[in-house]
Amino acid sequence: MRPQMAAPRSVAGSSYLFGRGPAWFAYLMTIAFVRDYKTVETKGAVSLSAAGKVGDASRDEMLRSIYGSWTVWLVCIRAAAQLIALSALWSWLPSYLNRTQQVPPEKAGLQAAVVVLAGAVGSVVMGAVADRAGLRRPGGKFIAVASLSVLTAVTLILTFGGSHWGLDLPRGSQFSLIVVGGFATCTVGPAAAIVIGVIHPGVRATGASVLSLFQNLFGLAAGPIIAGALSDVVGLEMALTLTPIGCLVAALSFLAARRAHAAEYEGDWRHVPDVTHPTDKATGRGLTIPPWCAVHSPPPRRA
Repeated sequence: MRPQMAAPRSVAGSSYLFGRGPAWFAYLMTIAFVRDYKTVETKGAVSLSAAGKVGDASRDEMLRSIYGSWTVWLVCIRAAAQLIALSALWSWLPSYLNRTQQVPPEKAGLQAAVVVLAGAVGSVVMGAVADRAGLRRPGGKFIAVASLSVLTAVTLILTFGGSHWGLDLPRGSQFSLIVVGGFATCTVGPAAAIVIGVIHPGVRATGASVLSLFQNLFGLAAGPIIAGALSDVVGLEMALTLTPIGCLVAALSFLAARRAHAAEYEGDWRHVPDVTHPTDKATGRGLTIPPWCAVHSPPPRRA
């Protein structure tokens, strides 16, 4: 019999082009027609932000709102540390279920997908929780996210390392705790909101890119590598027990970011009568709050 030949790559490429190409073309055309607002000029510009008017700002002042802010750097560290635990969990969970609980590979992949889906839902829910916590005081958002990071660390450490301390969990209970940990660890939304809120509108895309670089390079990419290296030394179960320590580092970084944020941007917002020319009534001196900062104005009063 004559052996069957594989389809030429040109045929496969044509099938992909005519099968999925129109969808991608429609998607790209949609982006092309999306309206965008005009960016802020570097000199003499007056625009509106979430807090009020944006004063004159030079290019150097705009960039210093990113690179000269301890709040931005601490939030970037926190985001990367949190994603180390998350990416390690996502990448190594199927192997863990297969090795330790003899779960078939296809079922282990399905269970891992459930954890990823729980994280997607958790990112929305936890973002809403953080926004709610920051309504009355800007520091409340930091405390809420730091508390969630500690909760995630405790949950995952007890889930994977409980057997070392005499806590033997049934398989169903262990997987439920893993889902809870994956749900609570997705707090990337508040980090992005804080970074964008304290950066000048003219360079917010640059600031978001810096945060994304930290998250992807030092978080999502580093997590599986760290877990794999630990697995070679102490075993996979202990590796997944140790990687949630990154959540504790994230909590400490976020609490430090709260102090930096209060020193750099907040002042005493209860005594800020005008966001364009803020003064502290207690001292009579002007506050050094950047006029583009979107988090120092008092929250609206409820009727």
